[in-house]
Amino acid sequence: MSKHTLSVLVEDKPSALTRITALFSRRGFNIDSLAVAPAEVGGFSRVTLVVDEDDSALDQVTKQLEKLINVLSVTEVGRARPETVYASVAD
Repeated sequence: MSKHTLSVLVEDKPSALTRITALFSRRGFNIDSLAVAPAEVGGFSRVTLVVDEDDSALDQVTKQLEKLINVLSVTEVGRARPETVYASVAD
C-alpha cells in the first residue's frame, strides 16, 4: 500500500463532507489527512484527502466518490510524500 492524495470538488453543502467520510467509514478505509477549503469557484469547496490504500482500493473508492451527491469531480493529485505541504490562503 502507498499513500495517495485525492482532490474532491464538492458543492458547498452541509452534508457533503459527511457523505465523503461516511463512504470511507463504510468501506473500512482510513483517512490519513483531510483538509477542506473554498474552491476557486464560489459555492464549491475542495476536499483534499490522503489515504493509504493499494491501487485497486483507490480505484474503487474514487469511483464511489464520483457517484456521491454534491461531488463534481475526483482527481488523484499524486502519491503523497511525507514532505508534502498543503497551504490554504484566504483573502
